[in-house]
Parts: sequence; structure tokens; C-alpha cells
Amino acid sequence: FPIFEGSSAMSRLFTNSALSTSFGLLFLRIALAGSLLTHGIAKIENFSALSNSFPDPFGTEHLTALLLAIFAEVVCSIFVLIGLWTRAALIPLICTFLTIAFVVLAGKDFGAREMPLLYLFGFATLFFTGAGSFSLSGLTRAAARKA
Repeated sequence: FPIFEGSSAMSRLFTNSALSTSFGLLFLRIALAGSLLTHGIAKIENFSALSNSFPDPFGTEHLTALLLAIFAEVVCSIFVLIGLWTRAALIPLICTFLTIAFVVLAGKDFGAREMPLLYLFGFATLFFTGAGSFSLSGLTRAAARKA
């Protein structure tokens, strides 16, 4: 980027480097997990109303399905957000969005499935790449290497 010439930190950020990849993964983690966390918190706030009416695609009872969704959207999102045990935390999130996109919304048009699919693709990308260097796991790995 010629606009950043003379600024080595900025030019490294906007090139194909480990630094730019780590910033991109940090941004993706914050965007996905942060926005999903708001959905999970809303489920907690409306817990009593949702506990008898939450979609139950596998016949586990409404309350069980709601608790599983809250676990994925709150607990797992926090782990993804901070970058701790990220790949393990992504498994319930990926399963949740596979269920939403292909079971709960089965037969619906693409417009209804678009948002769950975007979350699914983003979380799958993070599953393959890992959390990156700017994560709690990445920082502890770097500290262990220095010790």
C-alpha cells in the first residue's frame, strides 16, 4: 500500500504477513463471538418465556434445547472471543449453526438461512485456522517459548 510507505508497522499490517493474519483472526473472533454473545444474553434475559417455546429440533424438550443454545452462544462464544480452547469451543457453535441452517430452517429459502450460514462459515474458518497469535492461547504459547 503506497499510502503507508515509510510506516513499517502499518505496511506490515496490510501485507500478507503473520501480523496481518493474526489481526484478521482477532477481528473475525471479536465480530462473530461478540455479536453472537448478545443473542445468548438475550436468551438468558428471556429464559422463562423461552423455556416452554424454544425450538426443539431433536425432541430433547424445549428447556434442554434452550440450555444447549445458551451454552453455545454464551460460554463457547466467550472462549472464542478470548481465544482460549478455541477449536474445542467452536465445535458446539458449528453444531448449533448446522442445526439452525439445515434442521430448524429446513425448507426455508436462502434469505432465512443466510445469517446462520454466515455464522457457520465464519466459525468453520476459525476452526481450520485456529485463534491466531492475538489470543489467550497464542499469548501463553509465546510466553512458554520464551521461558
